Amino acid sequence: MVHKTILINEDDNEIRTAILRNNLLTELAIERKERKGIAGSIYKGKVKDIIPGMDAAFIDIGWERTGFLYISEVTAPPGVYEEIPQELLTEGERTTQTFRSPIERILKEGEDILVQVVRDPVGSKGPRLTTFITIPGKFLVLMPTINRLGISKKISNLQERKRIRGIFQKIKPRNSGLILRTIGEGKDERLLTQDLNYLLKIWERITRSSKRRPTPSLLYEEPDLAIRTTRDIFNPDEDRLIIDDFKKYRILKRLLMRYYRRPPSSLLLHSGNLPLFEEYNIEEQIGKALRKKVWLASGGYITVEETEALVSIDVNSGRFTGVEGLEDTALKINLEAAKEITRQVILRNLGGIIIIDFIDMRKRENKQKLINTLRNAFKNDRAKTKINTVSSLGLVEMTRERISPSLAQMLCESCPSCQGSGVITSVITAAINKEKEIRRLLKERKEKIVKLRLNPEVSQYLKERKRDRLMERIFRKRVILWDDENLGLEELKIVT
Repeated sequence: MVHKTILINEDDNEIRTAILRNNLLTELAIERKERKGIAGSIYKGKVKDIIPGMDAAFIDIGWERTGFLYISEVTAPPGVYEEIPQELLTEGERTTQTFRSPIERILKEGEDILVQVVRDPVGSKGPRLTTFITIPGKFLVLMPTINRLGISKKISNLQERKRIRGIFQKIKPRNSGLILRTIGEGKDERLLTQDLNYLLKIWERITRSSKRRPTPSLLYEEPDLAIRTTRDIFNPDEDRLIIDDFKKYRILKRLLMRYYRRPPSSLLLHSGNLPLFEEYNIEEQIGKALRKKVWLASGGYITVEETEALVSIDVNSGRFTGVEGLEDTALKINLEAAKEITRQVILRNLGGIIIIDFIDMRKRENKQKLINTLRNAFKNDRAKTKINTVSSLGLVEMTRERISPSLAQMLCESCPSCQGSGVITSVITAAINKEKEIRRLLKERKEKIVKLRLNPEVSQYLKERKRDRLMERIFRKRVILWDDENLGLEELKIVT
């Protein structure tokens, strides 16, 4: 049985990956070739500014915006590494160090520093940096500057964990650390050693380059989205991967042959008549993921509003009336909505603070059942999430790690008419506003004839009510209004 299907669509402009479970799109990632992300890249940077009040520093890495480095990313390794998927939490000795020395005692302005990007620039914020380098492979993650061993929490078998620890004790490089990824479960020492040797070669190239290259310089760049997806997500024993680009298909085939003795039969080249994403109905599902309203199978619906400060999600009963009591109806819709909300949040790549307004329920056990359902649904999310209990106002507050722009930020831009507000002024309001603006122009300008271009609906409104003639009598100037379909309701152009 196929656990999930991974589709990779590549052309001259972009790479898109889609993950399907039960033929339903659950995750989507897009990488524009002219605007490739830099998360995972390693730089030789220079300390540009130290901000004592924030215990942080700005690092020049040669990017358009300086990177941001917290003191916690310099003094002690965190318990969870942001650049590693959430399932790769370490299990060995955990740091309890709370020492937070003033950052100006640790870093000096102008000095060189080796850093890795853990989060791409988002909005006006520059890239987030760390000094704790991690280099991911297929089965292992090498931590060349952190002396720690770790095993994926998803590997629960005690005998397997003991076996892996035994292998790690043999192969672990001195003063470096290793984490076993989930897909590394059951792999023998030969495969793990092979993966480790490949990662050590990458680290050796990085250290050599850091000595001879100027500051700032890019020392290591993560591969493109298709290769990262194949490396990090694709499990040939459980999944199916289909790609529509022959050149990249050969690259992925060689990549997998590094780890497996023969090319996996689950890696396929698309050969259908329809484009790959159309054949699997991905384009239509992407369009739905950009809409505010999402209908549920029961007849209820959720609305998703993404703002700069937070994401608000509202659950409504819609057409669903139910045959039982109000409490049971609310519980049924809320449980269905919780699963769809999880899918939409992951699919849209929503991050930061998320506020969910479920249908109000009175019973405490129903509220707890809802929270358990929501937490369980987010269990396999690769981004870190924290879900609170239902508040006194009936709201559920949660946070989700924001690593890259959301789907809407990637694919859309603010409407030129409403400037992102989602509403525009009515024709009447626009016409009244334009008349006021025309009156100001007539008062200021010396010409006896003033020619103006307006939106056709606004122009028609003014002409039908003879507002142009009224203004002519008041200001004793000729007013000529021309229709221009290219102008919005709030636009006006003077014809010279």
